[in-house]
Amino acid sequence: MKHFRLTKFAAILLSLLLLLSFNAKAYSPDTLYLGQRGELVRAMQSGLNSIGFKVVADGVFGKKTESAVIAFQRQQKLTVDGLAGKKTLELLYQLAPQFKPAGVNAPSEIVPPTTTKIDSNDSITKPSGTMYVYTANKGSLNLRNRPSSGKTTIAQIPYGTSVSVLSSGNGWTKISVNGRTGYVVSSFLKPELKESASAPSAEEKTSTPNKGSLPNKGKQAQVITANRGSLNLRSRASYSGTVLIQIPHAASVQVYSSKGSWSKVGYNNYTGYVVSSFLKMSSAAAQKPAPADAVKPDETKQDQAQEEPQEEKIFSRVLKSGMKGADVKELQTRLAGLKYKLTINSVYDEKTREAVTSFQKQNYLKADGIFGSASAALLLSGSARSATEPKLSYTTLRIDNKGDKVTQMQKALKALKYPLSVNGSYDVPTHQSVVAFQQRNGLAITGVADPMTQSAIFSAKAKDYSTPAKGIGASEGKGGGPSKGQVKLLHWFNDVKKSASAGQTATVYHPGSDSSFKVRFYSMGHHADSEPSTWKDTQIMNRAFGTPSWNINTVYVKLPDGRWTLASMHNRPHLTGAVSANGFGGHLCIHFLRDTDEVNRNDPRYGANNQRAIRKAWLALTGETVD
Repeated sequence: MKHFRLTKFAAILLSLLLLLSFNAKAYSPDTLYLGQRGELVRAMQSGLNSIGFKVVADGVFGKKTESAVIAFQRQQKLTVDGLAGKKTLELLYQLAPQFKPAGVNAPSEIVPPTTTKIDSNDSITKPSGTMYVYTANKGSLNLRNRPSSGKTTIAQIPYGTSVSVLSSGNGWTKISVNGRTGYVVSSFLKPELKESASAPSAEEKTSTPNKGSLPNKGKQAQVITANRGSLNLRSRASYSGTVLIQIPHAASVQVYSSKGSWSKVGYNNYTGYVVSSFLKMSSAAAQKPAPADAVKPDETKQDQAQEEPQEEKIFSRVLKSGMKGADVKELQTRLAGLKYKLTINSVYDEKTREAVTSFQKQNYLKADGIFGSASAALLLSGSARSATEPKLSYTTLRIDNKGDKVTQMQKALKALKYPLSVNGSYDVPTHQSVVAFQQRNGLAITGVADPMTQSAIFSAKAKDYSTPAKGIGASEGKGGGPSKGQVKLLHWFNDVKKSASAGQTATVYHPGSDSSFKVRFYSMGHHADSEPSTWKDTQIMNRAFGTPSWNINTVYVKLPDGRWTLASMHNRPHLTGAVSANGFGGHLCIHFLRDTDEVNRNDPRYGANNQRAIRKAWLALTGETVD
């Protein structure tokens, strides 16, 4: 009996090995399949996980991974076979490009499955190629795109990070970490973390030594920000310094020195520079940080729009050709740091205009060569794309779009706690969530999910909905309306359309909330297609009208020629608009008085409803009935 069982077991084992051998030969070298392991599998798993297909990124193609691949293939209308072939991987990395590994088609990075044991729980022993980043001063290590110190730095890997080793030779090691593949100096990798007296190298990031390596002689201070946001810790005492880490509001730091408006501080194993005005010196060295709810926002004079409000003041004017000054030089310096080609000479010359245009194109802004608020906000956010980064492959999504790409974006936003439903429709909650995401992540606030926004949404660095975001003040937009006698009932075709044109700006006053805001006329047909002039105008409008909807609101409109007239409007964005950074992402409709017969003939539903609202409001205001 024992002999029979052994023979039967051997036969099963031989059949399994033959099957695996057959499969390995049958599949394309570009295909990932059940039983494989390695960094290409891990990258695929990370990509699947980032777009809503829950799977552990352990580098093992097990049953759960196969199920995730099948679910992805069904959703994307691909051949459903559980094999991650070329088409499956190409589409996956279009949706999650941040996880696309270098050399994705290289079969040498796929480990054959013959020594891999997979049990019913899809578990496996830890891969043997794990190492740890070790630097003598506990700084970060440069990850480069080629095995050379003169090549591009892809990322900086913090001290102590575990990495997966792919190959090694000539003093360099090819590794994979957090979905990225590149090269590091081999001497800074250790099989385990042990203290060593080895000297730091140029490859180590010496601007971020461990706090314990400095003498503990600094004074204690607390980070205080007006909106309880985080404070940037920079590599040097300049706004152009690299952001090393963001220090939370109310956190305790060690202050080593202060000079001018900057202080050198230590926090959580990092040492760098912060703006001194956001530090409140403690009376005792051992004082504990105060709880967040005990800190009064008005303890600082700065009204913080983002982490460091002084950065907004760097660019207080719109910069364009011919201008000169320190702000132009600062712009040039920052663009040069992002590898845009220009000369730093404090003059907004032709090279600067071309660099700004390239920056805008690369970051999916309106490419007009004029450096305005949207360009400034992105440049200062830390999220701006350099001139050398490859073009993003995402398709722009906007209000009322539908489909799988919308679904995947919604899943990612939902995972970040943004308030929406995953339904495949770019509806109002999705639009508002995109706006909220852009505001919290330092992007141009457009309401349109362009490639830049989608790349940030799927990024591991994406900030969730709990991140503080500044709103408008309670007094913003209040008042500014006309007296009763100033309001007329002007006819759209006979009066308004003859005196106003597309591109002009008008003031809207909402008597129900005593609020006023600016709109820009977009096109003039049977009514005035319009859009809020700025992001602040959108916020005031939505505060007055409520969540964007087709609900009709009667308002007073101050036309470009100064006359006030009664009108009606909604605040629901649709189609497209011309203002790019107003957080609206489309246009709205403002209706003025029209003849009843003409409206019933050309616009019998929504247009007729607006005409009834206008007549009812005019009756309430003056007691006059209009036919």
